[in-house]
Amino acid sequence: MSEAERVTTEAPPELPPESPRDRHQRRAPSHRLSLGHLLHQSLRMTARDWRAGELTMLLLALVLAVAALSSVGFLADRLHQGLERDARRMIAADFIVRSDHPVDPQFADKAKALGLDTATTAIFPSMVNSTASTSGSQPVSRLAAVKAVSAGYPLRGELKIALTEGAPDREVRGIPPPGEVWVDQQMLDALKARIGDKVKVGGRDFTIGALITRELDRGFAFVNFSPRLMMRADDLASTGLTGYGSRVTYRLLVAGGDEPVASFAKWAHERVDNGKMRGYALESLQDGQPQVRQTLDRASHFLTLVSLLTALLAAVAIAMAAHRYMRRHLDSCAAMRCLGASQRTLRALFLFEFAGLGLVGGAAGVMLGFGGHLALFWWLGSLIDVSLPYPTVWPALEGIAAGLVLLVGFALPPLLPLTHVPPVRVLRREWGEEGRTAWAAYALGIVLFAGC
Repeated sequence: MSEAERVTTEAPPELPPESPRDRHQRRAPSHRLSLGHLLHQSLRMTARDWRAGELTMLLLALVLAVAALSSVGFLADRLHQGLERDARRMIAADFIVRSDHPVDPQFADKAKALGLDTATTAIFPSMVNSTASTSGSQPVSRLAAVKAVSAGYPLRGELKIALTEGAPDREVRGIPPPGEVWVDQQMLDALKARIGDKVKVGGRDFTIGALITRELDRGFAFVNFSPRLMMRADDLASTGLTGYGSRVTYRLLVAGGDEPVASFAKWAHERVDNGKMRGYALESLQDGQPQVRQTLDRASHFLTLVSLLTALLAAVAIAMAAHRYMRRHLDSCAAMRCLGASQRTLRALFLFEFAGLGLVGGAAGVMLGFGGHLALFWWLGSLIDVSLPYPTVWPALEGIAAGLVLLVGFALPPLLPLTHVPPVRVLRREWGEEGRTAWAAYALGIVLFAGC
């Protein structure tokens, strides 16, 4: 057999079996892009979509949602910071023993033994009558919230008074002199009196010595909604108003170092709870002005509810804009698949594009929300007459996070079909409905939104 015949009759060498991965690589060469190329291509897509107006509605809805949430967050953060800062001043002490009858002297003795400062107050409603008036007005009777204070009041914070009407107020550490009372503007207006006029409290006449301009520990008890009249505790007995059947709330104010106050609070709780002392209540720094905390919490909840409704409407707008975006990009994604782009590449491109959109929209929404909270704070200026600390960074971060959650939950589901578009769509425009994956993403978005 010749050499040529032997070569032609020999069987070709057997090749190793081809794996599915090798078959896929032979049919479609890999077109993986580096991270830098993905970012560059994503920026180009974002710029093109922005010029085409594809992202305008989506970005506006995102900015509106973040602004609504962050504005309420900034306001609530400032209010709660101010409440924590002024908690001691709002109860005029570090710890309070309150009773509907004179506080047992053992509480004051224990506080003094621990080296703590003490003061007492007695608050009750009573009729106050104006007498001879320097302005020539007729005598008037009004219900007042009378407050008798002892030396040292207030232990925390400050009391501000004005010695003449229209004069600037000043901080005062003392209490009214004997035979003198201090009143607020509401009391002056109700009695049609002026500073220096005489008023009758119970069975004794007093002189109006000053105008109270700030009293942080006034509280929100029903009696305190009446005009305020403040006197020294030594003059209370001479009025004859604290006899049997009188409705007086007595308070022992305690202030000092943290450890002595904690020791006194523990002792007081044991004494009241184990001794079953009726009519007693204890108020600590954490409980300072619970009515204020409840009011702020309710206001925050109401404003948060309004902002959540706004964010929910924005979420619907985001979903509609994303669905419109998906419908307009089906053909371009199919063309990219024909050119070798994998599903992973498409997912990365859209992820980078919408992550950047979320950060930009979140930052813009936070800035708009900061301005909105300033406007809301200015609108509430007549109700908030104290300076509040600047907000922390947490409301801003929470606003940006909420914006990203809205994008993930309501823009991602419509975009999922773009990563699964078949290359054959270039020739055959057939496309099914959104699958289970999209609905699962919607459910995830709703859960995340509810968790925020």
